[in-house]
Amino acid sequence: MNRFALIIGLERYAEPIGRVIFAENDATAFRDCLLELGYDSRDVTCLTSSQATQANIESEIRRLVKLAQKDDEILIFFTGHGVAINNSNYIVCHDTAKADLPNTCISLQWILNLLNTSDSARKLLFLDTSHSGLRIDETASGIIGAMDEGELAAFFGDDEKAVGFVSCQAHELSYPGPNIRHGIWNYHLLQALRGLAQNAVYNDKHITSASLQNYLASETPKTLRIENPNRVTQTPICFGNISQEYVLFDVSDLIERRATDRKEKLVGVKSVDLLGAKGGHVKELSGFKKGLHQVPETVNGYTASFVAGIAAQDVEFEATKLYEQIKSNFKYKRRDIKLEIDGASAFVATKDFDLSITYSQDTEDPGAYSIEYLINNVRDAEVLNDEGLQNILDRHFDEVRFLLKGEIDLEELIDAIESEDDGEILIDYPPDCSSLRITLDGCRWSIKLSQNGISIINHHLEAPKTMISFFNEGQSLITKRTALRHLLE
Repeated sequence: MNRFALIIGLERYAEPIGRVIFAENDATAFRDCLLELGYDSRDVTCLTSSQATQANIESEIRRLVKLAQKDDEILIFFTGHGVAINNSNYIVCHDTAKADLPNTCISLQWILNLLNTSDSARKLLFLDTSHSGLRIDETASGIIGAMDEGELAAFFGDDEKAVGFVSCQAHELSYPGPNIRHGIWNYHLLQALRGLAQNAVYNDKHITSASLQNYLASETPKTLRIENPNRVTQTPICFGNISQEYVLFDVSDLIERRATDRKEKLVGVKSVDLLGAKGGHVKELSGFKKGLHQVPETVNGYTASFVAGIAAQDVEFEATKLYEQIKSNFKYKRRDIKLEIDGASAFVATKDFDLSITYSQDTEDPGAYSIEYLINNVRDAEVLNDEGLQNILDRHFDEVRFLLKGEIDLEELIDAIESEDDGEILIDYPPDCSSLRITLDGCRWSIKLSQNGISIINHHLEAPKTMISFFNEGQSLITKRTALRHLLE
């Protein structure tokens, strides 16, 4: 079976039409994912911005339809602006003329009709078209609206050979993620194709139409709430054969290779720790008695002891709950796990890892408390990937720290980065060069280095497996930058 793919990422337009932020990044990353999944580079075409003219797009679609035979696959990925004109859907091209939209855009129905003439066994369509920022002359506002779902529903119907994924419902917008530097829906689509989204993988092997849609529908709104402070909605939808039997991609080799790479790259690692903190207002603690207690206005030994004292009941409740959940999830026996509680601190020790929980007064906000979580003494690293543990400790950690067997020469590393200075690596360090913080272009996290450790610092709390995946992603990015490669040696 041959697999033909056309990838279109329209970020900038010839006329003053609003930019689609990160569209080029999304398109090139999607292309790279397909190549990593085994698609032949000769059968994958990627058009971005100025390349994605009306003539080029139409020509490429005609070529794919002509090439594809009975047992072949046609995949089309589009991210850019889309419009509805007189109840018909169109995608906006680089050279679209605002004064002549129907004749300078491409009709979605034309694309679907052309695909319908193909004998190809599989047709996959990924559409991310309802972006915020489309600026059309106000005189046209009466005919411009969100893309209508009717054409897609009619085309795919119950077709067992075709499936279509759309980033949002009609009259919703598709939003970018400033921290993740991708469209939010596209970011999760890419995570799935990279084999980094366990919830998108069926039977530890396949991305199916159902597993992918369930994952996109679940994760896109969650990330939207983090990336966009406004109360907006984005609801991914799909059409066609949505089932666990319809396999889109086989990611088993990817997952196996990443597991092997992870073991090889972590040879120089002494230990792995996960850290995170969250909290709330002191008056929310169970031991705080309204009318009897006062919210602290300063931070000192007395107020710290006071907060620790009124938090004891909360610590016992949370630690006992986590103990019971972990014991049940891993089916530990009595000798495999134990719980110790000491005032505002608790310690869950298992045969595979240790978990510490500490409540304390927030040192920066006297009227607040913080809860610090620490997983350390990891004796079996594979437990950090356990799905049950992800559910128990979801959104608890924002740092993964690796203590090294050797030491990093930070001054030498800083000099190497500053010599390369390609603009994609931002660094920050104190005068004595005792630590170094690195921000890589396109990452939602940063790297913090000391002489004997590497930490990945994320902007938001995540589950253990997600934090580990950020480190693995970081290793991949580090290998592409000459100045950083010796960190993995």
